[in-house]
Amino acid sequence: MYRALYDYNSTRKGYLTFVKGDDFSLLDKKHGDWVLAQNGFGEVGYVPATYISKDEHSSLSQVVKSIDRALQAIHYAASSTGSLTHEQRENLRSLTHHRENVLKSAKSEPRVHILNNTKSESTEKKVQQSISEPTRRTSSKRSAPPPPAHNSQLSSTDISSSSSSTSTVSSSTSPSIQTDLESSRSSSSSLLSEDSKQNGAKPNNTSGTISSHIQGTRNRNHLDDIDTESHQFSDVDVYGGGPEQKEEPIHFVEHQFEDVNSPTGNSYIVISRDDSETTVQRTLPAVQLSSSPSKNLQQSPSRFLKSPSVINFESITVPGEMASDMVEQLREHTGLSYPKSCLAVEIVLGQVAARLPQMASVMDKILMTFSEGESKNEESSYDGKTLQDLLTKLTECKDDAQQRSWSLFADQQTISGYLEELLSILEKAKSSVCRKVIAKNRYEALHNLVEYYQMETRVSLRMTLLKCFGAMCSLEASIVSNLLYSILPLELVSEIQNKYDNLPLLCYVAIVLSMILSTGEPLPTSLSDHITKRFIGFIFELIEKPPSPQFEDEASDQLIVVLLALNLHYTDYTTNPVMEVLADKGTVKTFTEKLLLLFNRGDDPVKMFEFQPCQQNSVTKFVTDLYRDKSTGSLLYTNDAKVLVDMIIRMLTDLQPGDEVRTNNLILANLFVDNSDYLEYRHRESEFCRCLHNILHEESSQVEDKNIVGDILDQIQDFT
Repeated sequence: MYRALYDYNSTRKGYLTFVKGDDFSLLDKKHGDWVLAQNGFGEVGYVPATYISKDEHSSLSQVVKSIDRALQAIHYAASSTGSLTHEQRENLRSLTHHRENVLKSAKSEPRVHILNNTKSESTEKKVQQSISEPTRRTSSKRSAPPPPAHNSQLSSTDISSSSSSTSTVSSSTSPSIQTDLESSRSSSSSLLSEDSKQNGAKPNNTSGTISSHIQGTRNRNHLDDIDTESHQFSDVDVYGGGPEQKEEPIHFVEHQFEDVNSPTGNSYIVISRDDSETTVQRTLPAVQLSSSPSKNLQQSPSRFLKSPSVINFESITVPGEMASDMVEQLREHTGLSYPKSCLAVEIVLGQVAARLPQMASVMDKILMTFSEGESKNEESSYDGKTLQDLLTKLTECKDDAQQRSWSLFADQQTISGYLEELLSILEKAKSSVCRKVIAKNRYEALHNLVEYYQMETRVSLRMTLLKCFGAMCSLEASIVSNLLYSILPLELVSEIQNKYDNLPLLCYVAIVLSMILSTGEPLPTSLSDHITKRFIGFIFELIEKPPSPQFEDEASDQLIVVLLALNLHYTDYTTNPVMEVLADKGTVKTFTEKLLLLFNRGDDPVKMFEFQPCQQNSVTKFVTDLYRDKSTGSLLYTNDAKVLVDMIIRMLTDLQPGDEVRTNNLILANLFVDNSDYLEYRHRESEFCRCLHNILHEESSQVEDKNIVGDILDQIQDFT
């Protein structure tokens, strides 16, 4: 560390102005009378070698802090342009190299603070002699030497980035720093007058030096408010201070800066001192380099912090639900869904723990605060408040009866915006938040939306409302039950009968109706009166005779799911209107082909939600109900019936004893042999009987399975 002996005022670009007592760190000494230095404010430029002297009592922490401020100043200046210039990269490289040499010297000689010694011994002695000479003649001030040649390694043009960074820092000083200017002026004035009395020399251009000192103080204060991203931490214990000072360990923490715009991907490390062992400060990300730096600087939390400090990670107390709060902030500011936000937080915390092992314990503590369960403050979260506000606005739209019956102004775009945002929250927000908000006041908001759907006549809004109902059904079973006993199913039944020509609307109506009917609960009386044999026959007609090829491709499958879900509600086949309609029709070729396809896959399209109770497969139940009576047992064509036999044999062979699916298939096989024409064509009879005998002689087979197998074999043998 070097200290200024006199005041010096320069108006040339690339040369530093300083006052007596300012600190410097030397970066380049090869120009003889002029040396490249970095002052305590982070500025880099040339100073006269005869105006500075080595400070033997400077500690290593002071040297490193000075270099830290220079690195921070360059990064802060780069934030105004969005990228690092070539000169700024060179300055960063020089400062980083100088800092590494200082640390290496400190490790080799822990009680002696030396500067970077990368030049030859002869050059070092020559520069040291020219620098130390003024210390013996402090009574008179020497004139500054002539500037170095233009072909020097770092010309005035090379330092322009540093000067521009200083001006940028000064112009963007926050208003909070203005309060400290008065005290800075008085302290700098008294400091200058006292120094001039001691040295017997009057400082030149007092006003210029005072303004320079105040400007430097302002820059220093503002640079202290800037924190940087911590990528790597390491503690170095070095003893510093003068002979009269108490030797105490000095802790440093490394901060690595990455130049994202550099083609070589250079990284720069900054070390700062922990002046207080009891104070724990958070290290926040550095200001992001972007095209709008002013916005980033105003919003960055790092502008409110002081210089980085060492963190005692073991003693950190993590606030409760911190991880949940991080997910909430990420969800609010990025629009990601709740699962993706959780995944993003876990990845970030995991990467920090992997790259910074010292912080792994803190990251684990944060992850432990994360809870997938429901918390108490979910209704007051961002999604909870937004959802409540949207439901209130939609209720107001519903209550505006005059606007609904006779539109006075165009509100479709406004309501559509409400519904789209509502759908986005229902799909992306945390499920427990949506459940709590919707369940308030006995699902009042849900019933208000149902009434609004009944009142709304515009197709686009009705389709968006249907999407919202579908998203709500996926939240919990109680919402599905409330919709089942509401007026919504009646409206959907009416939609299918009257607006089947609108294909997109029909598809949404069929999906939501199948969701509501998927629970298998007893149908309310009001709904049973509307779901009649006439309505069921109308659906079969649409499936067998679609109005258009496009209808067959898109709507037929959805209508089949409606019939499968509806059949779950009829447990007594003697009063099942679906089977009664099929018995009257005699043949439904398209429906049975699609039904066998679903049966072969083992899929259950009615099983849409995880919270649904463990119930019988809707496809298996439908096929089984077909063969409970001879009137519907001959519904399949012979080839289709043979295909069904192949499926049954394969399933009975593959499934293990005790599997409920195998038991259901045995029941189906028994009804199939009893109420169909199988005993007339006996398709794959030997394989079928062999499979049944294997089940009969299994030791682990259940008694129920063996009894069913015995009944099937008796029917086949009796007929033979």
